[in-house]
Amino acid sequence: MSVLLDTSFVLALAFTDDDHSKRAIEVYEEIAKGRHGAAFVTDYVVDEALTLAWVRSRRSRVVEDVSNLLLHDNPAERPGKVVFVGEGAFGSAARLHRRHHASLSFTDCTHLAVMEELDLAKIATFEKGFDGFAEVLS
Repeated sequence: MSVLLDTSFVLALAFTDDDHSKRAIEVYEEIAKGRHGAAFVTDYVVDEALTLAWVRSRRSRVVEDVSNLLLHDNPAERPGKVVFVGEGAFGSAARLHRRHHASLSFTDCTHLAVMEELDLAKIATFEKGFDGFAEVLS
């Protein structure tokens, strides 16, 4: 039993002014105590979080804060173990996206594909659309 951390969750964890920050911190404390198993973050989440931090704020300090969280020199200090979307998961995500593009982004589909590969049952997210695909922690 482990959990994948979505971009919306990571950004809420990084920024106390996010509407979901309080809940993200509560859920992350549960994860840190082992209640939900190990935490994972995909390389797509790292990319998306850093991009959104810049697009939404246009402030280097904001991007640095997210970068310090996700790209910490000590992997044990990151919110989750970084896993990379490989060829298999990419192909699975493409198939999922063809069927569910109206409700899930391609990145969301990569989440589901990686979760399938790693046998992860839970996703920490504040986005809609994952219901029916995984147990949502929000």
